[in-house]
Formats: sequence, C-alpha cells, structure tokens
Amino acid sequence: MSMKKDANSVNNPILSLCIPTNGAVNWVVPVIESIYAQKCEDELFEVIISDNVKNIELKEIVNNYGKSNLHYFPSDSQGFLNIVSSFQSAKGDFCKLINHRAIMKEGALQNLLALIIKHKDDQPVIYCTNGVLGGSIDTVCCRDLNELVWNLHYYCTAMGGIGIWRKDIQNLKDVEYNKMFPNTTILFEQRRIPSTYLLYNRILSEEQNGKGKGCYNLFHTFAVVFPDMLQDLKQRGRITQQTFEKVMGDLYGCLLNFYMNYVLWNPDKSFDLSNIHRSITTYYSEYDYWLLIFRCYGSYYRGKFYQLMIKIRNVVRKII
Repeated sequence: MSMKKDANSVNNPILSLCIPTNGAVNWVVPVIESIYAQKCEDELFEVIISDNVKNIELKEIVNNYGKSNLHYFPSDSQGFLNIVSSFQSAKGDFCKLINHRAIMKEGALQNLLALIIKHKDDQPVIYCTNGVLGGSIDTVCCRDLNELVWNLHYYCTAMGGIGIWRKDIQNLKDVEYNKMFPNTTILFEQRRIPSTYLLYNRILSEEQNGKGKGCYNLFHTFAVVFPDMLQDLKQRGRITQQTFEKVMGDLYGCLLNFYMNYVLWNPDKSFDLSNIHRSITTYYSEYDYWLLIFRCYGSYYRGKFYQLMIKIRNVVRKII
C-alpha cells in the first residue's frame, strides 16, 4: 500500500496529529520525540501543538525542533475545549487527537497512516480504542452510533481515541460542546446521519505518569456529566434504553475502581473528591451507592490484612 502524496501534500497531509496541552513541557516533549522516532516521511503527516497556557518555553522548543511539519498554536480555549482548537488548526485528511501524555509505540504512526489510506474512500467515523476491547481484535465495525456506544461504553469519554475526517469538521460548527467531554461531543455529533463507525483496537500508545492530571470533580464528571450525555442521546433516539442501561452497568464498575484507586489506595489530591454520595446517587440508587462503599472497603481492608500478614511472615522468617 503506497503512502506517497503529491507535491502539494505539505499543505494537505494525510494525517494531523493534534496535541492539546496546558503548556506541560515535561509531558509534551517526550510525546513529540516518540512521534518523530517513527521515521515516517514528514510530508505524510503534521503535528499540531495547541497550548492554552501559552508557555514560551514550549513554543521555543517546538519552533526550534527543526521540523517543518511541527506547528505550535497558542489557544484561548479553556480547559478541555482546547481539544476543539487543536482540530480547527489542522490541515490533514484525517485529524487524530493525541493525549499530551501519550508516548507513541513503535510502528503506531505507520499503522495510523495505513488505516487512513485504507478508508479514504468510505470514511467511517474512526475511534482508536488503544486495545481496551481486549483479545486479538484489530477492528470492530459498528452499524450506527447505538452499536458504537454499546461496544465502547464509558470509554466514549477517553480523550485520546477521538479522530475526525476533515470534511466532518464543518458538521460541528453549531454544536454546543460539553466542557468536560468535548471529545465525546465530537464523537457523538460529527455524524448526525446514518453512518458506520470503526473501532480500531491496536495499541498505539502508552501514557506517562498521570499524577496531578485531575483538577476537576472526578465523581461528578463521570457519574453525572457523562450519564447526562447518554440520557440526551437516548431522548433523541440515537441510542436505545437497553444500550443506556448496559453502559450504566459498565460505568458502575468504573466508579467502583475510581473509589478504590483515588479515594482509598492512592488518594490523588489533584482531583476534587467532594460530594461523592450526591454524584453517584444522581443516576444510581442509595442501595447501589452503599453496595459500592461496602465492596470498596471490604476489598481495601482485605488487602491491608494480607499486607500485614506478609510483613509478619517476613519478620518471623528473619527471627527464625
């Protein structure tokens, strides 16, 4: 499969890799390095850095990097809305969001380029799941948005998966973006006519340490804001009641993991962890809430007990 473009490709690359950031030099620079380590021809792709902190150091690093297809854009968009700005600055046939903490794995850029070329004619909505579907599945083709949401469940919120064909960007002109999940808005609203959706399940990247990435109310965002988006889709007839209930069931497990990881085992002060009860009981029952708490603390104290037993065993072995 040829990846060559004509002489004008510098102005119209196959792929735009869009990296919205809040000036996080320590995260962005390794991501840039991982992209150019792929050794793909520069005319095939471009890299867009959209910085809503307008970090002078990052701007200088990008401008002095020595790559004509690497561009720095200051952004006035607040928070996650910087995602939208990064797409608006792109010129590629397909625009793919790259999380500013996501180190690209060897061969990932070649795989993305091959994927875009393969589908340049039919142009389904493409979402890169980064292996979360598990198994040896490479791709899953969904007949409509309902089927996409069924398969993707709460991973609809994952920022790094989103991509959009350049022709579809115009479909978002009058869209009201969700401030916490503008990427999910783009996924749901870039096609409002019957379309096919392609889940691309190959692992393309691995994240750097995300400690300190929060700065928002974790449980309100996932237990209220995201279900509100699903509820809207259901009311508009774009997903079924069955799909809504299935995703809410999957989301419950996600919230349980959040509580275990960010409240009990590894408290992360970068997240706002207030009003957890109020957030969870917005869409779930009191019983669901207390079951979650019981399961989390049960697992937590069992883990602590096992740790204590291991320490006692090691001490006894040293004495003996």
